[in-house]
Amino acid sequence: MSDKPRRPTVKPSLNEDEKRHSLFTGLSIRSLIQLSKYLDKSSTIHTQRLYPPNATNAKHYVISAMLDEVQKSTLSLVQTADFIDESNKAETTSSQDNQNQLSEMKEVLPGFEGNIYQSKIDELVLWERKLTEQLVDLVGFRRIKLDIYYRHYISLRELDKLKKLKSDFYEYYGADNKNIQYQIDQLKADIDILVSKLEKEKCFYLENPSATNRDRFKLATFKKRLDINLPRMTANEKIMVGQSYAHYSEQSSSLHPGTAKFREDEQNMNEVDDHFMRVALLGSSVIFAAKDCLNIHNITGDLANFHRAMKENEHPEKQLKKSTKPNIQKGDFVIAYSDLAQVTKVINSKFGYRSFRVKYLMQAPIPELGNEEEMPAIYVSLYQKRSTIALQIIQHLRSSGSENINIRQVNKSITHTLLELWNEAGGKERANGDTEGADVKLRDYSTRIKEEAAGRRTRATESYLDK
Repeated sequence: MSDKPRRPTVKPSLNEDEKRHSLFTGLSIRSLIQLSKYLDKSSTIHTQRLYPPNATNAKHYVISAMLDEVQKSTLSLVQTADFIDESNKAETTSSQDNQNQLSEMKEVLPGFEGNIYQSKIDELVLWERKLTEQLVDLVGFRRIKLDIYYRHYISLRELDKLKKLKSDFYEYYGADNKNIQYQIDQLKADIDILVSKLEKEKCFYLENPSATNRDRFKLATFKKRLDINLPRMTANEKIMVGQSYAHYSEQSSSLHPGTAKFREDEQNMNEVDDHFMRVALLGSSVIFAAKDCLNIHNITGDLANFHRAMKENEHPEKQLKKSTKPNIQKGDFVIAYSDLAQVTKVINSKFGYRSFRVKYLMQAPIPELGNEEEMPAIYVSLYQKRSTIALQIIQHLRSSGSENINIRQVNKSITHTLLELWNEAGGKERANGDTEGADVKLRDYSTRIKEEAAGRRTRATESYLDK
């Protein structure tokens, strides 16, 4: 052995992205370890068959299976974090030869770099979809305490699996398998015994809880489970799930072959990182929903710290309110998509979200459809509060001695002024993010206004001298 002293191992300093990646993956793993200690060990052994499980506790059997998925998604995140961090380092340390080789590949295969990113995004979207389904079901189970509902749930899932297997045997191989049919019949009989002990209105996972025919064995679609459980979600959970079915549908479409080709924006590392965070936050939401289902309250350690940090974060509540219930009232001036409009009606949905009927102040995007449109709050942003401007004008008129103020004329004047600012003073450009273009138009507008004012003063002076 050498007598030379060993050089101390110096850990490279982590940048902010690496710290964030390490924080979320580390907290997830440690929280899963801590939560697993509350589970019945005999109920956490999973086989290919869901029913009957080798478990005395069906709740723990279901929840442990869901937590296994969180664990696998976290392992995927560890690999994604390495991909992001190593790629970022390579950008700054890559040799000229490597850069030339990459440029050559981009020239021959224009979509090569984007497909590298897309391959990671596709992987993460798969986890988003799985974790979204789990979170929705756990929210439904959060209000159910009895183990028998979980047993009913896994029995229905096993029945669905057997029915599909029997159909596959018959359709593709022409085999009418009696063994599978026997299992189906036995399972149906067991399910009917379970149902007699349940409150059917609690069975959110059933397509039709009141059905007495063969539909009584039919599992609810994801959309139906989402519609039932969405109002029961916290603000953070709603943001994670996507507030409506459209986000889940978008996840599904991105898993179909070739859909990436239709994307308007070229994928990049920021997009990969966004999906990393989405999977991480969905995983944490599943962990906390599982904790609630297990009726665990006096938590400590990493699980408590993780839960407290998520709970104290006020951003989800503010973001949800901004995107679903903004402070926009009838008469307010708004930007609908990218067009200036005025709200003529506020619409409230059964989920507590808002939409707005708007009247376009200029030509409608599709004139044949009329000058009014209804759209969700997320596509409408406040431009100016009509009541605030009207109040200021009225106060000014009254202080100037005006008594009979025509409100309709005031509103007409406001609309005229806003349209002028929108079209002539860069309002449209600024609203659409073109700050430079907006500044140019504003300067031109200011110059023109000054020149017009100077011209009016000159004409007034000449008129006075003529007299």
